Amino acid sequence: MLRSPHGDMKIEVQWEPYHRSPTWPSQQGDPTMMMHLDIGVGDLESGVRWAVEQGARLADHQPQDDVRVMIDPDGHPFCLFPDDTL
Repeated sequence: MLRSPHGDMKIEVQWEPYHRSPTWPSQQGDPTMMMHLDIGVGDLESGVRWAVEQGARLADHQPQDDVRVMIDPDGHPFCLFPDDTL
């Protein structure tokens, strides 16, 4: 479980033994993502490096210049975007 510092938001993750990795970008007939996380980072390239060090990989398809689509080790896509408030 991930909980915000103030305790007002949380994300709970469960293991699914029959999970099939979603396809990115999605294609008809293939598994699709169940959720999508957009994560703000202070520096986009540093955020990408950190995510890769943790086991993620950069997705082949990158639809925006200022956002990086990443794929976690189980195949879930998530996005990193620059957040100048950090």
